[in-house]
Amino acid sequence: SASPTFTGTINAATAILSGTLTAPIFNASEATSTILSINNSPFLVASSTDYSFSIGFGETPALLVDGNAGNFYAFSVTGTSSGYDNVAMGYGSLSSNTSGSSNNAFGSDALELNTSGSYNNAFGLDAGSSNTTGERNNFFGRAAGYSNTTGSYNNFIGSDAGAYNTTGSYNDYIGYRAGGNTLGSNNVALGAYAAFNTFNGSNNVNIGYSSGRTSSNNGTSTTLLGAFTEVTSSNLSTSTAIGAG
Repeated sequence: SASPTFTGTINAATAILSGTLTAPIFNASEATSTILSINNSPFLVASSTDYSFSIGFGETPALLVDGNAGNFYAFSVTGTSSGYDNVAMGYGSLSSNTSGSSNNAFGSDALELNTSGSYNNAFGLDAGSSNTTGERNNFFGRAAGYSNTTGSYNNFIGSDAGAYNTTGSYNDYIGYRAGGNTLGSNNVALGAYAAFNTFNGSNNVNIGYSSGRTSSNNGTSTTLLGAFTEVTSSNLSTSTAIGAG
């Protein structure tokens, strides 16, 4: 059946509609129905098959709610997804998702490339943007976990925290640009620039502003405590340094 149609204008300054609304009888038995069109363009669309509805024009509606799967998208180009319980707000957020579930993406391009990763939380512009299959990550801050692809169980908190991590897992980086590691796992970096220049090492602890910032450490099981503390070798392992550098 025909859908209700509004013909007229929208005041850009006040968002007030002026015109005529024609509202024929709505056929609730149809699988997908355009409930409201504005100037012959679908604006409010509902589906009785998956209990979804969308508000807005084109492929990027302002709001899309999938009641059957529990997905909620706002200002996001959504992927073709069999996942469920996802929430995405921001342009491009979670836009490549295919089967990932229980993800929360807030901010432009947050979890943009996620396909099957689940239980991820990304808050901030480009947070977790490159994640594809990584699971149970927490990315909070602009570009936090930006390069992460398959790494899982990471906690990156702060602008650019863990931005270079790709496949490392079980890392905790807190602070601006904390954790420059790309492949290592089980690392802890607390403080701005802590472990910023550490690449592939694992089981390392860096605490303090710029702790391990300039040394290229690929070693394991090193502990640096204090601002500006550094290692003396690029592959130093099982060592501890305490005190300001």
